[in-house]
Amino acid sequence: MVLGLVFLLLVMAVAPVVLEMLRLPMNDGARKDAPGLVIDLPQGRTHIRWDGPEDGPVLVAVHGLTTPSFVFDAMIPGLVAQGYRVLRYDHLGRGFSDSFEVAQTAAFFTNHLKALLDQQGLDQDLTLLGYSMGGSVVTAFAQAHPKMVRRVILLAPAGIDYPETNVAKCARTLPLVGDWLMETVGRYTLRRDLLNQRQNRIEVGGVVDKQLDEFKRRGYLRAVLSSMRGILADEQEEAHQDVSRHVIPLVAIWADGDTVIPVSGMAKLAKWNHRAQQDIIKGAGHDVAYTHPVEVVDAIRKLTR
Repeated sequence: MVLGLVFLLLVMAVAPVVLEMLRLPMNDGARKDAPGLVIDLPQGRTHIRWDGPEDGPVLVAVHGLTTPSFVFDAMIPGLVAQGYRVLRYDHLGRGFSDSFEVAQTAAFFTNHLKALLDQQGLDQDLTLLGYSMGGSVVTAFAQAHPKMVRRVILLAPAGIDYPETNVAKCARTLPLVGDWLMETVGRYTLRRDLLNQRQNRIEVGGVVDKQLDEFKRRGYLRAVLSSMRGILADEQEEAHQDVSRHVIPLVAIWADGDTVIPVSGMAKLAKWNHRAQQDIIKGAGHDVAYTHPVEVVDAIRKLTR
């Protein structure tokens, strides 16, 4: 009995490591067809893309937990049509950026974004657009560097009302067991949810297949779990109150069918930041950025004019 339990624990400990080593690393060969640029930052090599007029006001688009910066592909034409020069990048462990074993806390994401902006020579008058977990990233950044930020735009934002399944909570809070859960149940659940999206209206060609490819790369699931244990573990009440105190204009756009980050978060955000302007995209779920890109861009235009 005891030996059996020890063996089971050993398998649980080793399985995530073995499976991780079998995946493909992100290196120069894997990046040979990457659009945009890969820049060297203290946190690691980071994939970035620029779109829009060089003299336009800069909008930095920050993606969420699981889907890299291509999640904004369908929104880019509309944002550029509004005159924005759009900068987007892949978080570490996603897309074409490096992957390292690091605690992906709010401070980590803030420092990574600050290093990227410094490298690109950007230090003021920035519009920050954060989708899902990206909403937490840009809110934390605006709290830390308010003088650099012109406006914050949140799309289905985390950090406000973020319900958690029992499996996700166990994966986030339990060492060893949580890693095993992410490698098994978490991986299965994420892939299943992606495959179910094929029946939705999708405006980004191949977006589901691109997301499924992420599971083949080394560091992806570990980065997702690290973010769950880091920046996504806490509400951002204080950060939002600070954004309000600094009088940084903030708009939030929600999807009325979102089961990942429910629209009920509107009320909580209104309490934290009475200056916030908010809108709802009807008939959309959490994948709103690539199922309803025109409606999202129209809402941004309406709320920021």
